[in-house]
Amino acid sequence: MSLGPPSGASSDQRPAKLALSPLLAWLLPIVAAVYLVRFAAAPSVFGIPYPLVILGPVATFLVGSIAISLIPAPHRLRVSTAVIALVLAAAAVAALLAVTRIVHLPHSSLGISALVTIGLLYGGGIVAGAGLAGASGRPPTALAVLVALAVVAMLATDIRLIGTLFNRDLLLYLHAGAAFLNHQPVYTDAVLTSAPADPTLLPFVYPPVSLPFLAVLSALPRPLVGAAWSILATAALVVSLRRFGVRWPWVPILLIWPPLLQGVWTGNANSFLLLLFALGPFAPSVLVLPPLVKLQLGIDTLWLVRERRWRSLVRGLVAVGVLVLVTLPIVGIDAWQDWLRGLSAFAQTAANIRPIEGLALTRYVGPATAIVLAGVVIVIALLRRGRESLATLGLATIATSPTLYLHGLSPAMPALLRLRGAALWFVLAMTASFIRGRDWWLLLAILVVAPLIPALVDVGQDDKAVHPIGRSGILGGWSGSSPGDIDSASGELNLDRGPAPNRAPSA
Repeated sequence: MSLGPPSGASSDQRPAKLALSPLLAWLLPIVAAVYLVRFAAAPSVFGIPYPLVILGPVATFLVGSIAISLIPAPHRLRVSTAVIALVLAAAAVAALLAVTRIVHLPHSSLGISALVTIGLLYGGGIVAGAGLAGASGRPPTALAVLVALAVVAMLATDIRLIGTLFNRDLLLYLHAGAAFLNHQPVYTDAVLTSAPADPTLLPFVYPPVSLPFLAVLSALPRPLVGAAWSILATAALVVSLRRFGVRWPWVPILLIWPPLLQGVWTGNANSFLLLLFALGPFAPSVLVLPPLVKLQLGIDTLWLVRERRWRSLVRGLVAVGVLVLVTLPIVGIDAWQDWLRGLSAFAQTAANIRPIEGLALTRYVGPATAIVLAGVVIVIALLRRGRESLATLGLATIATSPTLYLHGLSPAMPALLRLRGAALWFVLAMTASFIRGRDWWLLLAILVVAPLIPALVDVGQDDKAVHPIGRSGILGGWSGSSPGDIDSASGELNLDRGPAPNRAPSA
């Protein structure tokens, strides 16, 4: 039994009726915009009302693209280039004046940050619109406007995130490493009743195998560690997106997705863990390593069992065993015992201080229901095959996370990319403010069942131009083809369904 698409269907054989009608295409950005400003509005950004933050740049995008598209073809590209250069120059001058305070706006209550934000978003809208029209020679399509809306909404959330403490999770890791290096307690069995004012003083709950590595980092200059960590985390995300099959022009756009950006900004380990997840179909053994950092990621190893990748499973388990044994003389057995007691205490702390749970499913439905729902997702994942199964297991790791912040949603990326272009950007726009946490659980539920609904899945329809992957099968990666995805009898692609039936699973 498989809960994926019919095994005989290929992307080019989908019925034409799945094409979006013009009315539906334009309804998508309109509905998303109304929802964002009416039901999911975030607080003002540097004093700028949220509706202006969202709708203003989309309006400038429309103005820029429509104006350039009306220019005769022989002059269109030259004019669009001149407009882009002029806007960029004006933005640079405005930013310089704002920072140096050479010019003062007597009747404006907006500060420097607000003015720079307006220049970035509104000027960026004109540049993007002019550039698109200059290249295509046409007014913006409904799906292009939807992409612009999603990008602006994501940037608005990113700007709010940047107002938080930089590298706060990395600083927590370094505090733990310094404590271990100085023979001080790393884990605590104290149950907190109020959150510390400094988030870097929250309890450390990663397994002891990580402590020697963190101790080395804590001994290095903090600025050097912070810069190197951010650069490597960004590189890890770029490689992850490419492994998922994302085309290069879309990589920087998806990097601003708030879960990915927050992972880099806070210095969380999730950026590197996503890389291991992305490498799973190509080097399956690496799926066994993430539980050494976050236990719930061990769910992904079930994919090795489902696909009968026994040698990969053994190699991964051996690597884990070696790491534990090599570090055991350094950390000692007592550290593991302290860690277990610390986990128990942290669970009680999270129950006392509900905001610590973040977006965790348990916060909305309770532990018992959360366990049942997560179990259902795992069962559905194991009834699927190949990369579709692994993508669904990634969703299961989110459902089982005891604490969940934005960066913890990053394993949803391959399931998101499975959606057709219109559906992908619609859900990214609708959920971009992250004000309504329950919306994300509705989205994850949709992602679980999406392979059963052809209208939601990207199969090379008319909106493939706005899809980060494009037409299925063009690129390697999770949505592309590998030798095991080719049916030797028909020669056709069996996308996301693992090895062909007549081919033994590889290790």
